[in-house]
Amino acid sequence: MTHAQGPAPSGFDKTRSTSPIPEAFANLRERLAGGDLATVTVLGPTSDASWRAHPIPATRFLAAVHTSSAVVLPPAHLLRPSGPRQQQAKQFEASHLAVDLSTLRAATWSPGTAVALADACTSKGRVHPESPRHLLERLIARLEAYGVRVTVAVETQLRLTGAASPDDSGLDAVLVHLCSLLRHADLPVESISTAPSLHAPDRNGQLVTATFAHRDPLTACDNHVLHHLAATIHSEYHGLHTESASTDRLTLHLTLTAPGQTTNALIDMAHAGLQGEIGNIAANLTGRAPFLTHITEPDENARRTTEPAGSTVVKINSSADVITLTFSAATGVHEATVAALTGITAGIRHRHSYAATTAAPLPAQPLRLPGT
Repeated sequence: MTHAQGPAPSGFDKTRSTSPIPEAFANLRERLAGGDLATVTVLGPTSDASWRAHPIPATRFLAAVHTSSAVVLPPAHLLRPSGPRQQQAKQFEASHLAVDLSTLRAATWSPGTAVALADACTSKGRVHPESPRHLLERLIARLEAYGVRVTVAVETQLRLTGAASPDDSGLDAVLVHLCSLLRHADLPVESISTAPSLHAPDRNGQLVTATFAHRDPLTACDNHVLHHLAATIHSEYHGLHTESASTDRLTLHLTLTAPGQTTNALIDMAHAGLQGEIGNIAANLTGRAPFLTHITEPDENARRTTEPAGSTVVKINSSADVITLTFSAATGVHEATVAALTGITAGIRHRHSYAATTAAPLPAQPLRLPGT
């Protein structure tokens, strides 16, 4: 079964507002103050690439934002379901969260609730240097300094157990409703499809694959986290259990644009950088979550990195207009995108450095005659 949500919009539609009260917050403020929305669920990062959900009373949230203070959050449940492969989540040493008001929206899948994402910070509001959204913003700025803009389309898999049968119209209705809820929360899904899960036939498992439209990297990652939260809550409401397995995948489709540069040249630079950084990418991600290399075969005309047998490195495919990286579903989407942009930045920086070196005039040498 496949549901399409129309053509994918392109470009950079995320605006990080510098106003104390962005439009998103202004639109919800009356609902929060009036009691229509009683709770704000703030999603904060943990050190193992998962997100922790912190429900906060609306009055407390309004007071914290009004005074521009960091929000001190009590312990709460993990967003991602635990399992034998899931490590115990650890919070950042900082016990405060700086809420990004541009991510605030009504949680259409949870009546009476709004939702927003946050960065780990100190009690004085200083963002933790390892906060994934902060790392991503720094890499985006670095690429923009080279005149390069990147968009990301996230494709993810989610395993549902408890569905009656592969052809049951009940699951179909659940996913149609979920797509509607996401669309009304400004989280449109480009396409969503289901197939019987071969890894849980005794439990009538269903593998759901969702694809999102190209967005700027931070928006794409933030939307993916909110989609996961919505899918988890909505599925549980209908008696379905969500889980991820080591065989599931998280796929990033990246496009690059820059004035005066052909797409193919940018892809070449980025691909070379990713190949050069693949060892560092593996080392950085392996400590947080496992990820895979061999998920699907590349397109006939695509290029692929050469990988030693049994290596735990990300799979990289690239064609003339897109780079595709495949991770396991257990890898955090912000962390995966940080790894991807790190490699791409390295390739572009190397090419710029090389061009600057070759373009520089050679130093003048004094004329030396033989024997002098």
